[in-house]
Amino acid sequence: RVGEFYGYRHDGIFAYDESNAFTDNWEQLSPVFSNGTFTGNYLLNGKSYTGTVLQKTYSDGSVLKGGDVNWLESEEARNGVIDTDDRVLLGCAQADFYGGLNTSLSYGGFTLYAAIYYSIGGQIYNYGRKVRNSFQRTYTSPEPEVIANMWTRRGDEALYPRPVSGCEYNRLGPSDFWIEDASYIKLRNVKLSYRLPSSWARKIAMKDISSYIYGNNLLTWTAYKGFDPEFSGSSALSFGIDPNRYPRKREFGLGLNFTF
Repeated sequence: RVGEFYGYRHDGIFAYDESNAFTDNWEQLSPVFSNGTFTGNYLLNGKSYTGTVLQKTYSDGSVLKGGDVNWLESEEARNGVIDTDDRVLLGCAQADFYGGLNTSLSYGGFTLYAAIYYSIGGQIYNYGRKVRNSFQRTYTSPEPEVIANMWTRRGDEALYPRPVSGCEYNRLGPSDFWIEDASYIKLRNVKLSYRLPSSWARKIAMKDISSYIYGNNLLTWTAYKGFDPEFSGSSALSFGIDPNRYPRKREFGLGLNFTF
């Protein structure tokens, strides 16, 4: 479908070189250390393992090491080699459902109008975050969250891979590292108006006088880490891909209406 994301999935970061160890069924093993030194033994589900030990590699034969992403293989291509055959469906930019709620409340001469819009389900490929955190640009600083949680030394239990500039393998993409929930609720429009009593308006030769204040795009509730989960793509083929589009502007205003 239009808006579907196709790429690589991951299962954490290898803490050690020896963490790249799997059974012949590609179940991950846990290396055993003594005083910081690898003993040559492995555990499988907490029990000693003595069977065959396999390692994941890339298509050029290089072995994944500590600090590298533990890329998952597709069910159809489980051969220990991470290549384009391991790409799978990661999500879709199309929302499961969306809608809105408009309400208008009046009391005396006051009228309050509010409009709420929502979109539930769907994903966004945050391409802006992907580029920022790829360590490819000299003058681009990665996010503090990435810097604080990336692999820097042997044994780190990290959320992000080692920061190696030009390390293509740790940047395989698109990947689920940068797929985010696109759901949001927005307080799109609010307007409060007051209509003066007709008797007051007639005293200055007018039929009606009202004043109002308003605000647009006031609040957004979302888990999305980009500027705005509601953005327009450059084409139908880039639907759901956010290159750091500028967010919708927040507006405030006031005014007067006169009817003669």
